[in-house]
Amino acid sequence: MRLAVRLPPLPPAGLSAEQQTLYQDMRNDILGGIKAFKVIRDDGALMGPWNPYLHEPRSAERPGS
Repeated sequence: MRLAVRLPPLPPAGLSAEQQTLYQDMRNDILGGIKAFKVIRDDGALMGPWNPYLHEPRSAERPGS
């Protein structure tokens, strides 16, 4: 049996400095290119594949950065 785990959305007001930097980068990319569906909640929390990165910001680091 597979268990699906959903991470709670993280509104920007409660983010750490490290999370806030990643949030701003991802939000800018999203607003610059994704128009087909909603990926930012009304409270500013990111939805979809971006939310897990905010829970573990180091997972979003590119190799060599």
